[in-house]
Amino acid sequence: MAPVFAGKEQTLRGVLFTSPLRVVKHVLGGEGPSRITLRVEWNSDVGTNHFVNEVFGVVTDAKGNTIAVTSRLQDDQYQTDEFQLESGSTFMVMGLGTNTRSASREKNRVELTTQDRLTKRFKMTLMNVFDMFDFDCDGLLSRSEYAAFAVATADTPPDDEEWNLLTSQFDARDGALTMVGFLFMHECEAFSGDDLAVPDIWESLYRLGYDSSLQLQHV
Repeated sequence: MAPVFAGKEQTLRGVLFTSPLRVVKHVLGGEGPSRITLRVEWNSDVGTNHFVNEVFGVVTDAKGNTIAVTSRLQDDQYQTDEFQLESGSTFMVMGLGTNTRSASREKNRVELTTQDRLTKRFKMTLMNVFDMFDFDCDGLLSRSEYAAFAVATADTPPDDEEWNLLTSQFDARDGALTMVGFLFMHECEAFSGDDLAVPDIWESLYRLGYDSSLQLQHV
């Protein structure tokens, strides 16, 4: 999201799940003539024509009155007309979930592992998931970013001890998990010897909006 307040552009980045319906609400700061642009980020897991006119945003003032709404998708972005931003305004981003198909959970599952390593396809998916939650695009998952990933996969955010253990066992930098560490963490889980490990990974992938062919359907 790239709001322009009084001629200055500010950028926010996040993840929106479209099934079940989710709403992300931002409290806007600043005053004056403004315009908000929602940019859709595509990756190799997103199928053609997914999320076309699936997302919209509404700007409301402090009294709850609607003062701006985003347009239909054009050039991979949704944009409001210029509006007068006032203190206490909010911006709500919503996913309609109207033209995405239901994620298949059982049929034709692709392989996540091969012999003693993760498949290239699954590694690419994990790299895309990492990027999804790397909100500040610094190539690391901070504790708060990892907590968002944990919540999205129905896990609990790590406490101090768990986070210290995680960043000491897997590759980390400046107290945050690297992509190498994130990949190795999943590799260790997949080859832990626990019969429920791979099914648990699949459940996490489904919760993140993936189907059994590792195509992103709902996020």
